[in-house]
Amino acid sequence: MRNIPLKEIVTSESSYVDPNGFVFFYRGEVLRAINPQMEEFYRSLFKRGVIDKLIRNNGLIESEISDYAISELGCKMVIRHRPIKYVSYCVEWSPSMFKDAALAILDLNTALLEDNCMLQDAYPWNVLFDSSKPVFIDFASIVPANDILIWPAYQQFLNFFMFPLELMDMGKGKVARASLFDHINGVTQKDYIKNLSFGYCLRHPISSSLTRILDTLENRLGASSIAKKRLRGYLENVPLKISTPELRKKFTASLKKKILKFNFRNLSSAWKDYYKNKTDIVADVKECSSWSEKQKTVSKLLDGLNPPSLIDLGCNIGWYSILAARKGINEIISVDSDEMCIDTLYKECRDNKLPILPLIINLLSPTPAYGFLSTQFNSAIERLRCDTVLALAATHHLHITGRQSYDQIATLLRSLGRRAVIEYVDKEDEKVKFMEVGRKIDYNFESFCASFKKAFASISVFPSELPTRRILLCE
Repeated sequence: MRNIPLKEIVTSESSYVDPNGFVFFYRGEVLRAINPQMEEFYRSLFKRGVIDKLIRNNGLIESEISDYAISELGCKMVIRHRPIKYVSYCVEWSPSMFKDAALAILDLNTALLEDNCMLQDAYPWNVLFDSSKPVFIDFASIVPANDILIWPAYQQFLNFFMFPLELMDMGKGKVARASLFDHINGVTQKDYIKNLSFGYCLRHPISSSLTRILDTLENRLGASSIAKKRLRGYLENVPLKISTPELRKKFTASLKKKILKFNFRNLSSAWKDYYKNKTDIVADVKECSSWSEKQKTVSKLLDGLNPPSLIDLGCNIGWYSILAARKGINEIISVDSDEMCIDTLYKECRDNKLPILPLIINLLSPTPAYGFLSTQFNSAIERLRCDTVLALAATHHLHITGRQSYDQIATLLRSLGRRAVIEYVDKEDEKVKFMEVGRKIDYNFESFCASFKKAFASISVFPSELPTRRILLCE
C-alpha cells in the first residue's frame, strides 16, 4: 500500500458531510477515502461484482480500489474514480436533463435493491452530466437497505426532483432552478404549493386540494407544537414505513412511473418560431449545400483551429455546437439562457450521442459560486473554461439589452477561453434596429475591435452572411 501524506491531499469543498468518506484530489487523480467502519461493506460489493455491474448497466461512475492508504486517518481503503472534466449543477439543467437525472437515480436505486442495498441520498449534485449522459458520482451514498423506512431519501427526492419537475412541467422552470440554490431544502412543499398553476389545479383537483388542506392545517398549528411535528413526520414518512424488499421495489417503481409522465409541453421560448423548419438539427447541419456564408466561414475556422474544447455562448438550438461535434471536437459546452433551446439541444445530443453538454446560463449573470462560504460549488466561469469560445450573434445582445461595455464582454470571453470566434453585428443591422433600448447606442467596428484587442493579442476578420456582420478570430 502506498501512503498519502494528509498534508498533500486537496479535499473537495463539497465533500465534507458524507459519514462514509470524502472525495479528495491527489496528483491529478479523483480519489475517495472510505471510513474504516464502511470498508468491509464496500470491499464486499467489489468482490461480488456488484460495483462492476452498476458501472456497466446503471450509470455509476467508473470506480476501482486503489493501492493508496491514508495512515494518519486510519484509512485503508481509497477508491479511484474516473474524472468528469466539466462539472454542471442542477441550477443549470433543462427539464429533460432533470428528468433523466431523476430516472438515473431511481434506476440505480432499483438495481441496488437486488443486492439489499439502496442510495442514502437523492441529491441532484450527486449526478454529473458527461456530455449528455447522467452519471452518478456519489459512490459512498450506497448503503445497506434500511429495515424501517422504505427509502430514507424520499423527502429529499421530493424536494430536489419531484417538486422541481412538477414546476417545470407547469412552465415554471426558472422558479424551480432559482429555488435549488437552496441546496439544503430545495423546493419545499410550501414553495411547491405557492407556485401551483391554475391549470394544474384544474387538471388535478383532488391532489392539489389535499395538498393545500394539509399545508393550511400545518400552518395553523403552533410553530413548536407537538401536533405540528407529528403531522410533519406523518406527511414525510407515512408512505415509507414497514419496509420489506418487495415494498422497496414497488415504491421505487411507482416514483419512476410518475417521473416518466412529465412531458414539458408548457415550455415557452422567445425563439419558438425558430423551430418551425428545424425539426432535425443534425440533418440540417449535414446538408452543407444549403449553408449560409456565415456557416461556411465558421466551418473553415473550426477546421483550421481544430480546438480540443469549445464553449458555444448564446448557442440557441445548437447548430454550430453540432457542427463542431461533427468535426470531431469531443469537448463542447453549449450555453443559452433560453430553456426551450437548451432542452431541444439536450434531447438532440442525447438521442444522437453527441459530445455536447448543454446548459441554461444567463451570460449577464453566470452561475456564481455558492453554498457554505460560497466555496461548496464553484462558479460557471471557473468550471467551464475551454480552449476556444464561440460567440455568434451574441455580443450585441450583451451590449445593447444587457448594458455591458464591449471591454467587459471581451473580458468575459477571454475568461472562458484563450481564443474566440466572434460575430460583430453593426448597429445598423436590421435585427439591432428592432431591439428596444430606450437609450442611445453608439459603437462601430473600430471601437469594437479596440475593446477586444485589450483582451486578445490579434484579430483576423472574415465575412458573415450580411454586410452589417463580420466574423472575427481573436487570439
